[in-house]
Amino acid sequence: MTIALIPIAPEHLDGTQHLWLPYIKSISERDKCDPAEKLRKLYAAEAQAFLIWDVEAKKALAFLGVDYVLRGKERQAVLIWLAGENRAVWTHLFTDLETYLRDEQGCKSVKAIARPGWEKYLKPAGFRETHRVLEKELGDAAIPQSVMATGRANDAGQS
Repeated sequence: MTIALIPIAPEHLDGTQHLWLPYIKSISERDKCDPAEKLRKLYAAEAQAFLIWDVEAKKALAFLGVDYVLRGKERQAVLIWLAGENRAVWTHLFTDLETYLRDEQGCKSVKAIARPGWEKYLKPAGFRETHRVLEKELGDAAIPQSVMATGRANDAGQS
């Protein structure tokens, strides 16, 4: 099996959407976040999509989403979406991802925001735990109209 990491440039999102959109929908079902926001980030070039591609079968095995941020004065890549089948077959491609992020995107570091099951694949790739994310559901709440109108959370409660 020949597999490859395929970065998808913003100008190629439309032509490849049938390959990666099912992953966005699946991730959104799991994290209960609006898939439209993920699409907005991709099309605004705030995040970049990657496919793990099985060359012989001509199909995607996995999807990765990377956000780019400034950490101090250095660019950092943040793996924000990871989804796919048969991880053991393709996680060695994290080294190709690192090379792309360093050489093509100018990133000095990469961090992953991932579900616990990814730890056994990320640690052998050189990732180390620096934080833990703890979540708590707050129950039913209405989103303030000011936030709905602008999409900006810091507008809530301001007159």
